Amino acid sequence: YTPLAALPLGVVGRHAPGPQACLPRAELARLPLLLSDGIRQALAEQRDRLALRLNVEVEIDSIEAIRALLLRGSGHALMPVSPFGEDIRAGRLSAWPLADAALNRMLVLAQAARPADPAAVEARAALVGAEIGSHFERGTFSVAAQSRTHRRSPA
Repeated sequence: YTPLAALPLGVVGRHAPGPQACLPRAELARLPLLLSDGIRQALAEQRDRLALRLNVEVEIDSIEAIRALLLRGSGHALMPVSPFGEDIRAGRLSAWPLADAALNRMLVLAQAARPADPAAVEARAALVGAEIGSHFERGTFSVAAQSRTHRRSPA
């Protein structure tokens, strides 16, 4: 596989988890979280390195199910913000970066070890890399950019 990007994770929810613009690690430890299995696995090494405690209330393997729960106000998720970008821009959800920990999920391009057409694989990899780059330029993956878009106050 080819690493493409480290996607920053942020706290996503309907209501502010606290009064601060960035969520400190200690506050994250107290916040009941919705988490996907993939994010939990991606966080395993980072969590140990940062001595990060998470209060995982529910683990769900469906981004859409997590989105539905968030839209109902049922908690917060620690996720890349890109799947929730439309809801954040529309003001239905908000995102908060972490104040004292940079957590990421790696985005990779998987490909066959011995492809039948290496030139085609290389061309596709270049296209995917360019598309990911354009998303970074537009702030699609930025928690800070998304959090400035719209922020709901505590309920």
